[in-house]
Amino acid sequence: MLRKINWKKGGGEIIGFGIVMPMLVVLFCGIISSAQLSMANETLQYSAYSSCRAAVVSSDLDIATDRAETIARETISKNGSIDINTLDVKLTLMDASKGWVKGNFVQCDITVYVDTMMPFTSRNRTSSIIMMIERPAN
Repeated sequence: MLRKINWKKGGGEIIGFGIVMPMLVVLFCGIISSAQLSMANETLQYSAYSSCRAAVVSSDLDIATDRAETIARETISKNGSIDINTLDVKLTLMDASKGWVKGNFVQCDITVYVDTMMPFTSRNRTSSIIMMIERPAN
């Protein structure tokens, strides 16, 4: 025999479920966003190191900039949450009066837009590293 469903019972359960479920979804999205940021920051730091490493063994600043950007594009393109079209690689000599000579220091800044699941954590991220120029200018 079919029983009639009494909809008056269990109303509080439905309201509680309706209140808790959006909070759980936001918490879950926050965990995923923090994992995305962690992986993007790790990729960015690795890319900054590799790019600067390729730059400091170059013979002049123009070649160094090209090499650094090429390496950065190659290493960052493997991460899905980073928009490769926003890549900006900047090489700055610490002592510009010396120029591109062995022993001078160069700072490599890599900036990209990291898109995460949570909209308020998506923004431009920058990684910097300073290395000494190893190859003397001709």
